[in-house]
Amino acid sequence: MGTFGGSLVGSGSALRLSALAALLLVGDVGCGAAGGGSDCAPACGQKSSCTKIGSSATALEALNAGLTAAPLALGQGPKWVGAIEGLQILHDGTPSQTPAAQVGNTSVYVSGWVFKYCSGMDAVVYGAGPPKSSAQKDCGDFDCSAIATYTLPAIDSPQAIAAAFPSDPASTLYTVDLNLLAGARTWQIQSPTATVTVDADTGAVVP
Repeated sequence: MGTFGGSLVGSGSALRLSALAALLLVGDVGCGAAGGGSDCAPACGQKSSCTKIGSSATALEALNAGLTAAPLALGQGPKWVGAIEGLQILHDGTPSQTPAAQVGNTSVYVSGWVFKYCSGMDAVVYGAGPPKSSAQKDCGDFDCSAIATYTLPAIDSPQAIAAAFPSDPASTLYTVDLNLLAGARTWQIQSPTATVTVDADTGAVVP
């Protein structure tokens, strides 16, 4: 997926989601350019494409696709770590398919979702966005047993954005965050002009 990527960084019991931290690839070089492993099953320390996760999915579609893909890299029983972040998400709750820039003949994308699944001491960071979705595996340095079991929210990104900004044009771009590790089951929807909090299970705007 373009130049968009990210990782969950742990420090003791505190974890944060960084949407622009790493996994930087440009345009059609392809998410598997780093080599190592097969589709959705990268080798340790490597990145691969992941066609099981579409490039135009909503947040919950991406998370559910990730749950299907995760056993290929992690074996049985993968666990979602409880956070997802989206950059340049359209009003319909999906990543923009428009390149952020053009460098020569190469399209540069910065849109998509980033989230993480883990098992044992291993974890996979997924990037779900254009032009291809990706998976990157880290081995031996992420204690999945220290992560609580989180249920997915009832409200998906399209409903959350519509509740937060019902009158915005379809082309408006948002940064969208859900971080259950912070303790609140809420979506944070940031438009070019404001940030609105939406309950992730009821869809109500939180004052």
